[in-house]
Amino acid sequence: AEFAASTPFEVAQLVETTKKLQVFGGAVLNTRRNLELLGDTAAATGAPIEELGFWVGRMFALAEGGKPFGEALLRLQELSVISPQAAIALSKLSASGGSSAEVMKVLTADMGRFTGAMKEQAGTWAGLSSTFSDTMKTLNANLLKSVFDIATNGLRDLNTMLADPGIERGTR
Repeated sequence: AEFAASTPFEVAQLVETTKKLQVFGGAVLNTRRNLELLGDTAAATGAPIEELGFWVGRMFALAEGGKPFGEALLRLQELSVISPQAAIALSKLSASGGSSAEVMKVLTADMGRFTGAMKEQAGTWAGLSSTFSDTMKTLNANLLKSVFDIATNGLRDLNTMLADPGIERGTR
């Protein structure tokens, strides 16, 4: 939530992105640095951060497995997040079976040109609205937790009462 407050993204979007990074690359890919890089890239290009996380993660996983990653490269090009020069370099790496480290070096260097875009957008109306939305969701969740706790206890007591054999026989 603290990280989300400094971005134009909502907590749910960032959580979904980190899930994708974790699934595709574990702790190697799911880092704050990579999340910031994806956030800056998404903020600068308008690409959905969750989709960006998916395709970067997929590219990494395919390269890690020694598989061609042409589809992931095409999707990143469609999202307009990589330069033509990086696309050429990544195509060559895909064709030659380049390592995931080589792929990420090219990709992160290219996306690094968007550094600072999240910070700039966090202060815009959209960024401030996103932070406000996250804050309201957190407040509502905390408020509703108390209501759900009361309802849960009441339902538990009702179930206990109804499970009494005397209720079933009609003697209570």
